[in-house]
Amino acid sequence: MTMTVNEIELIEGLAQEERMPKHIIGMDAHSRKVSLCISEARYGRDPLILRELSDVQLDSLESAYRRNVPADSVTVIEASTNAFAIVKRLKRIGYHAKVVYSDILRGLSRKDRINDRIDASRLVVAYSRFGATREGIFVPSDKFASYRDLLFGYKNTVKDLTRISNRIWSFCSAHGMPLPKRKKDRKISDVRTCAKNIHLEEFSAFELEDLLSEYEHCLKRRNTFHRKIALVVSREPMMIRLMQVPGISSITAFALVAYVEDIHRFSTPSKLVSYIGLNPMVNSSGESDDPDRLSTYGQRILKILFLQVGQALVRRTTAHGISKWARRKVASGKPYLVMCVAAGRKALVYAWHNMMGHPAPDRESERMFRTKVMTIYKELGEEAASITGFKKSSEYAKAVLTPLYAHLSA
Repeated sequence: MTMTVNEIELIEGLAQEERMPKHIIGMDAHSRKVSLCISEARYGRDPLILRELSDVQLDSLESAYRRNVPADSVTVIEASTNAFAIVKRLKRIGYHAKVVYSDILRGLSRKDRINDRIDASRLVVAYSRFGATREGIFVPSDKFASYRDLLFGYKNTVKDLTRISNRIWSFCSAHGMPLPKRKKDRKISDVRTCAKNIHLEEFSAFELEDLLSEYEHCLKRRNTFHRKIALVVSREPMMIRLMQVPGISSITAFALVAYVEDIHRFSTPSKLVSYIGLNPMVNSSGESDDPDRLSTYGQRILKILFLQVGQALVRRTTAHGISKWARRKVASGKPYLVMCVAAGRKALVYAWHNMMGHPAPDRESERMFRTKVMTIYKELGEEAASITGFKKSSEYAKAVLTPLYAHLSA
């Protein structure tokens, strides 16, 4: 028997309704309070219950959920600093929860009527009306969340190091002190020597010594983060393999795996490119067309790292593969910055193939890859021999390189 279009649509609608949870909870979470909107799924427009919780500790939130929230529900949480922790706790006690981007709420209410309770109710409406919100933001596992924390610590330490370095430069410039262009670990001793020669006043000398001490502290922190990241990379075969991609260092490999976690989340390279934000914006309307601007969305830290990868590839003098292609384009008149973005994007596409286990479209030379691996060994410091089982960096590099470049080493 052939069904009509209306009958098919009715069956599909009933099936979708059966899959929908009976209750939808919209949550707008902040550091000091949590606003909840509890609604029946089919009546997402009309909230049944509104709650505000002043105690946002996870134990208190769990108790409040057990008292007020039906088990047959899905919680939709607006992305915030504590959203991932809340989702993990709710899933642990048997509730279904998802994190969604805040931009899905645009256009659902008047701009002059905004507060946490309204935002919570708008999350309910958005989930019940728009299928796009049902996918949610990927919540990393505890292991990879700790990798992200390590990456954030490293990033903030590098920022602090740059900030203090600029302040030292400014101080030296203001007092007529030349600052020799030497390695960072030599900069402190050079400045101290120069300060003694010009005999600074008491409080000026105090300010300079305070800056130099803070700089020394940041250097030690940065080296500690380097050592921790090198330790993770040495234990993760995926990160080691990623360093075969031209331009990708241990830091970039660590960051990419920390954010991606499972590469099968991205069925095509273009989806990974869009996730990181290296795709061009679509801005075409009427006679206006501006296709060259980079997307403002994505993972900022990964975007910066891969732009740096692209810049390094364009600057390489021993050009082959991506570098050769990018330098040829620059020589033919393509803008330098455009090609830096393009080279970084191409390296990311190669990284996707690498993580998927596909044959490499291009990879580092044996010499360059050996240099990267030896750098990891050196960053491990005094514990390198006990961690890797090799007394020399060259021996460790050979052991890592042999299975990956077997045909070259034969």
